[in-house]
Amino acid sequence: YGGFSNSNYFSQPYNSAFDFGPGDFCIMFWMKNTQNDAYDDLIHRRAHNGSAYTGEGWFLQLGANNNVTMKDSATGQSRAALDGDAVYDTWQFHCFMRKDGFGYSFRNGVMSPNYYAPWTTNLNNSNATLTIGRATNSGDGDADKSKLALIRIGAGAPTEEQVMKIYNDEKDLFIENAKC
Repeated sequence: YGGFSNSNYFSQPYNSAFDFGPGDFCIMFWMKNTQNDAYDDLIHRRAHNGSAYTGEGWFLQLGANNNVTMKDSATGQSRAALDGDAVYDTWQFHCFMRKDGFGYSFRNGVMSPNYYAPWTTNLNNSNATLTIGRATNSGDGDADKSKLALIRIGAGAPTEEQVMKIYNDEKDLFIENAKC
């Protein structure tokens, strides 16, 4: 999926299946960037009351030099991050998770050494909306320089071995002219 803008994105109203409380959860997706574009808002699960973000939640944002960061909605603090790279127009697999109270990130099956302070925030928020390709509230950034595929969000957290297996099982789907 691509061509994201302030008027072209995915949105799902509150869904209790995304209330992960203080427990483990995981987000996986494939992404291709056409250029460096700091603050492309990729995926959000948070609430906005028209003037400010409210309650708990999280969001994924592309920053300078193609770093991707999972942030806490209430504080804006980084909870897991992938260092930037200079890879453009190439599909890459990304996995972010909270496991045992810490944030972790993976690119192409390899865990990043970047992880942050304990993250045990209760992520239940009955006002939260899930948006893909744009920030939760209109007027914020969109993912206009990014394409996303095979987006998955769920409770629980896979092992490092499972993340690598998922990457290896799916990578052939993203080879040019793949016939899978």
